[in-house]
Amino acid sequence: MARPQTDIDATKQELLDIVEAMVAKRGAVEITVNELAAEAGMSPSNLYRFFENKEAILEAAAERWFAPKIAIMEEVVALPLPAHEKLYQFFVRRYRLSCQQLAADPQLFQSYMELGAQHFEVVRGYVDLGDHYLAIIVAEAMEQGFFTDLTIDETVSLIN
Repeated sequence: MARPQTDIDATKQELLDIVEAMVAKRGAVEITVNELAAEAGMSPSNLYRFFENKEAILEAAAERWFAPKIAIMEEVVALPLPAHEKLYQFFVRRYRLSCQQLAADPQLFQSYMELGAQHFEVVRGYVDLGDHYLAIIVAEAMEQGFFTDLTIDETVSLIN
């Protein structure tokens, strides 16, 4: 009899739901593969069908956390607005989202902040991506006569 096929993406999302529940319950305490597998009702070897290793789990959790922020940045960059308005929208929309996430679940928000600090190497790519989108807006502003005598990198650093 053929082995039943599993919806890999759906199971990954379910596993990330479990990770989030564990983080919400326990805070930024390290989660082991064995603990996650036990919570999911599967063996650790089965869990490796969905995530190559613990780092892949952390990366998927970070990707999920940052997805709405990335969507905001992509949307703002594409808006037909002057650069100064895009710059305002770039920060205010992300700030509002963070406020909503904090209000929805302060414990979970704090735990994600702590996890990000503990595993900054995982988060660094998203910080760099934010700088990339900011640099696109800065370049538009420079074309409009703003930030004269500065490079894009200098301007992004000053703004950050």
